[in-house]
This record gives sequence, structure tokens and C-alpha cells, in this order.
Amino acid sequence: MAAPLVLGGAPAVATAADTGGSGAPVALVGALADDGVSLENARFTVVAQPAPEIDEAVVVGETVPTQTLPAELVEAKGSEFVLRLRPDDLAEGFLSGDGLATVELEIYVPEKNAIATTMASFQLVGEGSGTTAEWAEPDGVSAARTVAVPEPIRVEMELHPLPKGAAERPAGGVSARTEGGVGAQSAITRLIKTSHRMATIGTSYPIGGQKATMFHGSGRTITYGAAVSYGSKWNASGDKSISNGYEFTWAPQKTMRAHRTQVRYGLYSHQNKDGIELYRRWRPIVETGVTKEKKLSKRPTWNKGKGVGKRCDTLPRGTWSRTNSKGKSYSLSTGVQMKKIIDIDLSTKRNYASNSKLTYELAKSTRRLCGNNEMPGLASKTAQYRS
Repeated sequence: MAAPLVLGGAPAVATAADTGGSGAPVALVGALADDGVSLENARFTVVAQPAPEIDEAVVVGETVPTQTLPAELVEAKGSEFVLRLRPDDLAEGFLSGDGLATVELEIYVPEKNAIATTMASFQLVGEGSGTTAEWAEPDGVSAARTVAVPEPIRVEMELHPLPKGAAERPAGGVSARTEGGVGAQSAITRLIKTSHRMATIGTSYPIGGQKATMFHGSGRTITYGAAVSYGSKWNASGDKSISNGYEFTWAPQKTMRAHRTQVRYGLYSHQNKDGIELYRRWRPIVETGVTKEKKLSKRPTWNKGKGVGKRCDTLPRGTWSRTNSKGKSYSLSTGVQMKKIIDIDLSTKRNYASNSKLTYELAKSTRRLCGNNEMPGLASKTAQYRS
């Protein structure tokens, strides 16, 4: 999605645990980056994307099956908005078995004749299909999981002018804003191209002849970035979480490496009812089962500088693995290799778990581990150093 949103405290229209008068749990919180633009007269379009087995079956040239959700699910105040969603709002085929849902959100501001879009995935927390369920950032575990304080995903969106001919127009003498809109928002999403791209989902930094490895297990959910273009320029905007259907363990090696998976990306054309293209989006579809690695030449300096004691320690000899998801997720803003296609790379993010783990061998003189932003078992990335 767009850059993480910081609203200067709790958002004006929701808090993490707030379910509001509608009784529906919060799925998405966001705001416009455009100064002084209010969303209170904006038109919102919320479109649920199909579950993986349906999405993966769409071939180039076909229209993607989607579910348009009621615009009333979105509440706005000033430049901020909240999307509330019950699992029961989603039709069959739009909520995966592990409680994962993906939506495209469009905002049309009539005063500016401009549109903003994003894409986000979120996952059920807790049991039930009504108000007992909550949404949180996907981490690839059971939908019955619990977290101490589930937080909705936060996004920031930018307005872009509509293409010529796609403006909202009066319909039958009545404003399209009250009659359902003519030309202002997309009605069809068509897959027009696919491309296989490599994505870094982990890094390992062994030292002194010791070895490191990584395990990528079946069913593991990883969040891959998306990009949008309203003309010639591409911008990172939104993301989608997908689960893999294979297992792979990289052979233990002494070299520093980036661990990569191959992802099939799709290029989609979003068109209005008149067939005018409003924007295009690249987004992930499925992992292909191909894995690779890239040798890294530069060791990070997480063992130096301020706060070393809060991210480093020396361990006994043995084998160390990160398998818990209680700490920070692995993330890389340039993880997906898209630059040759759209001039920018896209993000990757995954949580650690027993089927998504990093392992280091620790010897007598190489027993020091450092995290990049926390202690090793809680950090986003971990490296090995001489003790």
C-alpha cells in the first residue's frame, strides 16, 4: 500500500478496537495526502477481490470476478476515512479459508474531478463471523489466532486527475453523484499481461565459515507490493497478501545471501462503464514455486553505533533459529524486482514462524547475533558477527 499513515495519534473516525455504531469491525484506516481536501462529499467504491483459487484461474484478456461492496461501509471525516467490514459482507469466493480478504478502494472527489486508489489485504482475528471477529494485518497463521491489540491497516492516498472523457457527468438532468455515477469510477478490471518477478523474502549474514539457511514452508503468507499508474508514471500503491503452495529449504551456506521466491504479477486495466481506462495496476497473483538466491557483498553494521546493547548479544555455541512472529516482521521496501518494467521496485513483508524461519550456526568465535532494530529474536533482520 502507500506509505504507512501517521495521523498524529488516533484517527479522528476510529480507534483500533472501535466497531462504531455500525457494529462492523474496522478493516482499513486512511487519509488523503492532499492538503485541505475533504472527503465528506467524496464517493467511495469498495471492491472485494476474489480468493486465490478464483484469482489464479483468470487468464490474460479476461475480466476479474469482483464483488462491489456497499459504499456505506466507509465513513469519512475531514481528510480521513474508515472502512468497516463484517466477514458476512463478503460473498462466497471472496474470503479465503485462512480468513484472508483483499479489497480495492477508490475515492472520487467531485470538486477536484480526481481519483485516489489503493489495495490492501487483511486477516480475521478471533472466532466468529460477526462482531466477535476483528481484522488485522495478515501474518499467515490461522484465522482463529488472537493478538493483544489488533490494529487495522493504515494507508495514505493521493488524488490524481481523471483521464479526458471520464469525468462525472450529469445523467438525466440529475447529478451523477446522486444517480450512481457516470464515468467517474471503474466498473471493469481486466487482466492484460503477466510477468514473473523475483522477490526477496529474507536475508542471511553468516560469518567465519559458519553456515546459515532459511525455510519457506507451504501455506506461508507473504505480502507483496502493488503499483498504480494514472498515465505514464508508476507509483507504489497498496499491496496484496498471498500464500504459497510449496516448501523449500535453502542449503546451508557460508555466504551472505538474499533468499528469493518467484511471483507471478499481473497488469490490470481498470475501466469505467464507458470502457475508458482510468488507471492500471501491477499486483501479485501467485508464487510460482521457483526459488533463487543472490550473493550479498556488504555486511550490515548493526553491531556498531548507538544502542548496540539493545540489539546484540553473544550466545553459546549451537544452532539458532528465529521461528516466532511476536517481534517485527521482515520487510524490504525494494524486495520485488520490478524496476526493469516500471522503473521502481516494490515491497515485500513476511512474519517469522516455524514454517518461515531463519537459522544460524554459532561456533566458538562467531557467537554474536545482532538485530537491525531489536534483539535478534524480535528484529526484522538478524546478522552474525565475531564474538
